[in-house]
Amino acid sequence: MAESIHRLKRDCSDQQVKTICEQMVQAFGGIEGLVSAWKQCWETDFGKQRARSFAHLEAIVRLMQWVEANKPDYSQLSDEELEQAVAAVRVKVAG
Repeated sequence: MAESIHRLKRDCSDQQVKTICEQMVQAFGGIEGLVSAWKQCWETDFGKQRARSFAHLEAIVRLMQWVEANKPDYSQLSDEELEQAVAAVRVKVAG
């Protein structure tokens, strides 16, 4: 987890951010596992050395930047396209 967090906080391309996140989700068995592992890592790092916990915050900021730069513009979609996009998300979540 710590290695992935440090990879995220470094200046990496949008594709690298996406790849790192996909790898973390897979490695920890889904979003819930990733969040649980990240929380545990945060608590460990914060308890040991508070300066290390800044890496977590930097990684979160980088993730926020990626999401903001890559969010789709749903306002330009037709109703049918929007329904297809929602259905695709449902399949990913259920999968």
